[in-house]
Amino acid sequence: MLFKEFQNHINKVMESDDKVFSPIYYIYGEDAYLRERARLAIQDTVVDKEFIDMNVTIFSNEDSITD
Repeated sequence: MLFKEFQNHINKVMESDDKVFSPIYYIYGEDAYLRERARLAIQDTVVDKEFIDMNVTIFSNEDSITD
């Protein structure tokens, strides 16, 4: 999904009554800035800052998702 589509997805979830996010977001692409922005958007909107260390895990892999 393009970054703009991702932003729209996060905004729709935040506007909904039940605020159901996906359990996993796989962020990829060549632009490191946009990958980081997407990660921060998830982190800032989904997780209470007090519990970020317990509820957010970031995996980084230079290989493909199947690896």
